[in-house]
Amino acid sequence: GAGTLSVRAIEEATITATAAAASAAVSAGFLSLSIAGAGAAAVNVILTTTEAWIGLRDVPVTNDPGSTVSVAGAITIAAENGATITAYIDSAAASLGAGALAGAVSIGTSLARNFIGWTPGAGAPARTPITVRAFISDSSVGAGGAVDVLATDTAIVTAQVAALSSAVALAAIGGLALAAAGAGVELENRISATVSAFIASTRRTGVLAGFSVTVRAKDSSTITADAAAASVAATSSAAGSTGVALSTGVSLTDNLVRNDVSAAITSATVSSANSGSITVEAIAIATITATSRAAIAGSSASAMS
Repeated sequence: GAGTLSVRAIEEATITATAAAASAAVSAGFLSLSIAGAGAAAVNVILTTTEAWIGLRDVPVTNDPGSTVSVAGAITIAAENGATITAYIDSAAASLGAGALAGAVSIGTSLARNFIGWTPGAGAPARTPITVRAFISDSSVGAGGAVDVLATDTAIVTAQVAALSSAVALAAIGGLALAAAGAGVELENRISATVSAFIASTRRTGVLAGFSVTVRAKDSSTITADAAAASVAATSSAAGSTGVALSTGVSLTDNLVRNDVSAAITSATVSSANSGSITVEAIAIATITATSRAAIAGSSASAMS
């Protein structure tokens, strides 16, 4: 045949999630109690299969002659996955109580679970890898130029999760002020992929290239996680009053990349003319950048009599 041949499969599944919650409570009186709570959560999942091939996709069929492909130029078989999850989850809660007996309670929580190649369940998520495959199987392939078999995965998870909580209680003379604030953040990100490129079980003259032959599987999955929790509790009381301020903050992040990357030539005849190279390589470059912060502050002030 004439010209070039390109067989490509490109998957670019994208999720962008934003969730926010806010709550405020105010009370005043001889006996006052303000309670505020805010929670925001998101669960995002991508499960995909991306394949490009020449020949038979599954188990060879007995007596099947396979495929025969011949072009004057180059042949490229490429499978590319660019799954992306971006999540922004925020919550804020504030409460104010004022009186002779004043109480203020505030709770803020944020949760995000982002999975590429994992399936959430009642317990731990199950590994169900996304698939990225490029291959020549049970075929005879001839090219006047180069032959490239390329499987590439660039899955990306970017998540920012924050929670803020504040509680303020004001007590009159001889009173009692109690303020309690809590903020909690949990962030879980996971990526799993099976990335493979191969030439297998060729027929007749196998794969014959006029120049180089490259079989490459490459993964460069990336997770960037930022989790922050902040909690502030404060009391202010007049002379002869008592003030108690309690503040707590928790920030948790769990990140995992678990990929299988392989490139191979098996049970195949592969040759290149004109002193062309034959390259088989598997490249795995996973990157995780995670930041987790928690800040708390408590203050209790009382006027002198």
